[in-house]
Amino acid sequence: MVSFFRRKKPADASPATPGTDPTRRYSLEELAAAFPGQAERGPAESAAPPAMPGSGPVTGAGPLVIEVPAAAEVTPVVAMPPQAEPAVAEHSPLLSPVPLPAPPAPADAATAGKTGWRERLRGTGFARGLSGLFSRNPKLDDDLLDEIETALLTADVGVPATTALVEGLRKRMKAREFADAQALLKALRADLIALLAPVALPLRIDTVARPFVVLTVGVNGVGKTTTIGKLARRFKEEGHSLMLAAGDTFRAA
Repeated sequence: MVSFFRRKKPADASPATPGTDPTRRYSLEELAAAFPGQAERGPAESAAPPAMPGSGPVTGAGPLVIEVPAAAEVTPVVAMPPQAEPAVAEHSPLLSPVPLPAPPAPADAATAGKTGWRERLRGTGFARGLSGLFSRNPKLDDDLLDEIETALLTADVGVPATTALVEGLRKRMKAREFADAQALLKALRADLIALLAPVALPLRIDTVARPFVVLTVGVNGVGKTTTIGKLARRFKEEGHSLMLAAGDTFRAA
């Protein structure tokens, strides 16, 4: 009964040759010679796939050794920015130089000092008229007195003041008080100063009476606005408070 289930040895199996290594590996040529039928299928089907690590123990194989190449020493490479190539200037025709403007000439130093009040009075029409009148050394007659009267009226001296001045010179000329025209000019200057002496006084402002009113009256072009501006500046420097008011009855456009 027991012998019935015992596996029979194959008849063609030959006993192991003494001295043969059971773990010996055979080459492909030896396997092809041992199994001629399997050689026709090709090397891809006959060859067993290589065993992967960890898929199971391999009989007759030694320990699997995996060689890992040592990491080569890496030298850090610093990326340098590309150097810009120098621009090659194109050959262009030479431009003619542009002439620079000449510096302005310095102002004349003739007007370095500010002209005084007397110099400005000498430049007025009245002063120029009298200077031109007496520069030619005129004769002492009524024609000279008429020209003096015209110059005084043109300078806005006023009709009453002009009449008094001319009549006074006429009487003195008839009395032969003047030797020449220059003597008459000196007398006219003295009479003008005497006419202005009563009003040639500083203006005294009464600080108690407020407001203190200064009224300026005159025809067109006599210098009312200029005089008002000068007085306002002087009063401001003295510490007074100002208020300017225009009271023209008629203003030409």
